Amino acid sequence: MINVLNDIVILDASEGIAGPYCSMLLQNMGARVIKLEFDQYTDARNDVRYQLWNRGKEQFSLNLEKADSKSILSELIKISDVIILDGIESELSINELDYESVRNHNDNIIYCIIPPFSSTGPYKERHGNEYSVGAAFGLMGDQGDDGIPEFVRVPTAAYGAAFNSSYHITAALLWKEIHNEGKKIEISLSHSAMVMQSAQFMTGMNLPVRKPIIRDGIRAGVPIYRLFKAKDGWFFLAGGNPSFWNKLCIGLELEELVIDERFIDAPWGIPAEYHLELAEIFEPIFRKKTLEYWEEFMKLTDIPFAKVGTKSEYINHEQMSHNKTIESFNNNNLGNTKQISNIVYFDGGKTEINPLVKPTGFDNNKILTEIGYTQKEINHFKDKNIIYGNNE
Repeated sequence: MINVLNDIVILDASEGIAGPYCSMLLQNMGARVIKLEFDQYTDARNDVRYQLWNRGKEQFSLNLEKADSKSILSELIKISDVIILDGIESELSINELDYESVRNHNDNIIYCIIPPFSSTGPYKERHGNEYSVGAAFGLMGDQGDDGIPEFVRVPTAAYGAAFNSSYHITAALLWKEIHNEGKKIEISLSHSAMVMQSAQFMTGMNLPVRKPIIRDGIRAGVPIYRLFKAKDGWFFLAGGNPSFWNKLCIGLELEELVIDERFIDAPWGIPAEYHLELAEIFEPIFRKKTLEYWEEFMKLTDIPFAKVGTKSEYINHEQMSHNKTIESFNNNNLGNTKQISNIVYFDGGKTEINPLVKPTGFDNNKILTEIGYTQKEINHFKDKNIIYGNNE
């Protein structure tokens, strides 16, 4: 198959999760990604997640404290179609990585910045990462009940920023193809935290307010659209419309619930004061039988159902094996690892992750030679610590 972003060069100068994840998505679609590192002693390269998010990318190290580094940075910008950065733009300007400085070297570049909050407004200079921003914008406070927040381990704000950035970058690439003009893109972590929970931000006089209840240490939600405990484990019941509600009541021989005035607008219109009553009807029923029993029951009654799985079960699941969702990758530091593969199909096939590019080590010699530097000049850069690391 054709790698749809062939010949596109991405310069990823970001440091958090969102930027590297975004460029990983673009690399999965065939783009060439050069990961630009500025910190010689960063702990990030020892993080297992770093090995995942930066696989398939070329690595380039640059010491911005050295004067000659600016000319190299300029040449890297000139060969790039896209540059991805994170942080606060006014601080990036110190190293000439703000939009105007970058555009001076390549006026057609697509400049994507992922700030914590925004480039304008009262928080424009405020620092934050995916977790602190997520906490500030509802990702943790609204997960619990009665004022008790829950720590959400998945970096939702960062993933939201990565997805939105990759989407907007591809749109900007199309614009550039048609109009021969670059664009500046800003996708903040704060906006992304809100987008990833957009329905929860809807307000209006006629919108019903649902107050969840806590049962068995979980957020129960709507009584038939939630987690339940069976005899030997947990399952999720997705009885999210009147048809599923009716099928469930009939299948359990509880037809009287269908005409019960307390539950007349089930499932979503059940008044909050009756949530607990309905939960107390279903919970003991589900506890009596095994997961296998309920899986077959829901299949026969055509109600969406899933056993709660673990990551290890997912890795070995027959459907995942069929789709090759998990594949083996060799890593300089970690050896052979199993990682999530490229999961997007084009014309029935997946773009291969570049097997020749290692997720550790640097490609300084190769890239500097490509942009026109001689070996003598490259050796000078090494000697003066303008570039660093285990260069090939």
